[in-house]
Amino acid sequence: MTSRFLRLGWQSALFATAEVLLYLSYQHHDARFHWFLHFFVGTSAALFVMAVLAYRSIRTIRFPLLWLMTGHAIAMFPDILWNFQLLPHEPWMDVFLLHISSHFIPGRNWTWYVIFLVCLALYLHARRAMEMRAQKVPCDAPWEPLSDGAAGR
Repeated sequence: MTSRFLRLGWQSALFATAEVLLYLSYQHHDARFHWFLHFFVGTSAALFVMAVLAYRSIRTIRFPLLWLMTGHAIAMFPDILWNFQLLPHEPWMDVFLLHISSHFIPGRNWTWYVIFLVCLALYLHARRAMEMRAQKVPCDAPWEPLSDGAAGR
């Protein structure tokens, strides 16, 4: 139990530190709006990919926080280029998870928040289905918590 806690603890601390640094990189550009916008877009994409992989596999997704961090970094990569004065924003930068277009969606961050919650629910459902398949239990069976031995698969 302690080694698992320490392993997850440093990963969570590293994730939180990286996200704080990304937030601080926006301090001159309406940080709250831009950080949340690209966080929701990037993590939604990562959660969707993780859900697809979980549905297709019977193994858990390793390093989920790294997936979320990578999605966020990809979504904000044009802003990193802009902060270092390497490139201005261009329409082609939508290849980075709709970097430009995501600013103009109706509802702005509230819409992306709802999309994030839907992707999170999709991932959690996919993970439950994957765990049930690993235990050979039908997916429509009532939910019961896994024992400690089955969680490490």
